[in-house]
Amino acid sequence: LVNLFAQYLSESAHTLCLENATQDSTLLKRVEACLDEFEDAAIESRDVARKLDLSPCHFCKLFKQQTGMTFSEYRLIRRVEKARQLLLDPALRISEIAYNSGFGSVPYFVRAFRRHQGCSPSQYRARHRPEIQGNKSPIPA
Repeated sequence: LVNLFAQYLSESAHTLCLENATQDSTLLKRVEACLDEFEDAAIESRDVARKLDLSPCHFCKLFKQQTGMTFSEYRLIRRVEKARQLLLDPALRISEIAYNSGFGSVPYFVRAFRRHQGCSPSQYRARHRPEIQGNKSPIPA
């Protein structure tokens, strides 16, 4: 019960932080556009800085000031959020989800997911299995 509460607090804090950052930050909106354009695949802070016509150092400083987190932390949270959505699809394998979410390896994906969600991707999927099964629509004959 304590672990579930801790997970809930962690998720709420990240969501609140992202909502506040999104409301106040035009930089974050521009970063989101860059990440969407590149589909978050192996994009580094220097690539985003170059796209925004900023020096990498200045970009990192501005991003941290406006969001309260580093670009790497933000990118990782974004990837984990995408993975959470993909885990609701029972047809996708964990390895497919890892690569589709922008992670370079499955072990790194599992570690990062566990660190941010408090459980492995398989455990997350098992916990949300009723939601997954409830979303299935009958196949017409």
